[in-house]
Amino acid sequence: MSHTVESEKQASLRCRACESGQVMIISKYRYFIMTSIFPVIVTVAIAFLFDLLFLLFIPALLLMNLMIAERKTPLLICQNCRKRSRGHLTKTANPHN
Repeated sequence: MSHTVESEKQASLRCRACESGQVMIISKYRYFIMTSIFPVIVTVAIAFLFDLLFLLFIPALLLMNLMIAERKTPLLICQNCRKRSRGHLTKTANPHN
């Protein structure tokens, strides 16, 4: 049921540049995970190759990525023109009301 609500919410948004209704919404936690996985893996690899003290950088890295995710989300990406914006899309009139 929540998937249907999200689908309807996403369908009611339109890109400001090309007026397309095909918009992908990236939430704060999805953005956080996407930006944190690779740096954490690299930090762990470096820690095991060189020195375990590099593991101390992981909490700072995660905190920094969380702060960036809070500032940059919700990230909206038009699937037609690939324009990215931070919630600057126009809502269309809902024909069901």
